[in-house]
This record gives sequence, C-alpha cells and structure tokens, in this order.
Amino acid sequence: MADDLWKITNNWSKAMVIREYGTDKKGLKDYEREANLFLAKGYQIQGQDAEGSHIHAGRLILTGGFSVLAGRRGIRSKAKTTVTYVKQG
Repeated sequence: MADDLWKITNNWSKAMVIREYGTDKKGLKDYEREANLFLAKGYQIQGQDAEGSHIHAGRLILTGGFSVLAGRRGIRSKAKTTVTYVKQG
C-alpha cells in the first residue's frame, strides 16, 4: 500500500490527494492505515464527505421489482467516504 501511495502522491510531493474508502470493515481499516501514512508524510485532512447507500430505481424498474427479492445487493449501492488530504508546508 505504501508503494501505491508513493506513486499516487508523486513521491509524497503532490499538494492535494483525494481518496475514497468503503464504509465496510475493510474500507475503515484502509482509511485508518492510509490516514496514518499521510499524516506521517506531512499531509492533513482538509475535508471528508460521506455518501450513504441509495436505491437503484432503474434496476428496480427494469427487473419488474424482482431485484427486491435478490436482497440488498440487487437494488442498493454501497456507501463510501471521500477524504481530501492536503500537503502542509
């Protein structure tokens, strides 16, 4: 993961980086791990936005309501959190 962030941040020199994380257990773990790396490299969290899951009305209509029987995965998208990191100094 640190190598990926090195590439994304252009060797930790990029002024602003926007990352998205899922709100599931893995996403929260990734967020915690990356936030610690960013903070250690001189970045601060400038903003954070959370989007909830929503119903895919189009999918619901196209399947004639059958996707409701398929459960949550059939009609809803997963929530995500978007975090903006800004380089300080």
